Amino acid sequence: MKLVLSALFALMLPAYAVASADAHYSVSGFYWRVVAFVLFVGLLYKFVGKRLSDETANGVASASDAMKKAELACKDSEAQLVDYVAKINAMSEELKKMKEVASATAQREAQDLIASAERMAEKLKRSAENTLNVETEQARLAIRAVVAKSALAKAEEQVVAMTLSDKQKYIADNLMYIGEGGIVYD
Repeated sequence: MKLVLSALFALMLPAYAVASADAHYSVSGFYWRVVAFVLFVGLLYKFVGKRLSDETANGVASASDAMKKAELACKDSEAQLVDYVAKINAMSEELKKMKEVASATAQREAQDLIASAERMAEKLKRSAENTLNVETEQARLAIRAVVAKSALAKAEEQVVAMTLSDKQKYIADNLMYIGEGGIVYD
């Protein structure tokens, strides 16, 4: 086969040489050019034609298979897209519900914290009032005790001042000692 192919190419070279040597406007130059072209196309068809048609058929078949696979992949991806869109929408709805639940829970906890803080403030207020009342009462008692002592001392001074008359002063001034045997005067 290589021999036949080499011989045909060897015959074509002189035909090309003759075709190119002629003048551009001559009929024989045109004739040799047509002959060279027909020989070249014939050789191509004989040696490469079957492989070229097989490759073309295989290419068309593989392109057809690829198109079918691409169409199937497109349908699969469209189905997956619809599925993913549905999943995303479901997740969005679930997120909305979770957000609402979290918001409601947070509001309840805030209200509970506020109520607890108010109760603690009320307890603290009552405790402070009780402590203030107890300390006020203790202060009153302490003031009463101090006032009572002061009043008692003042009263004693006044009683002593009122009871001492001149005679008593004389007796008190002249009284030196009261012993066992009686009153000793000076």
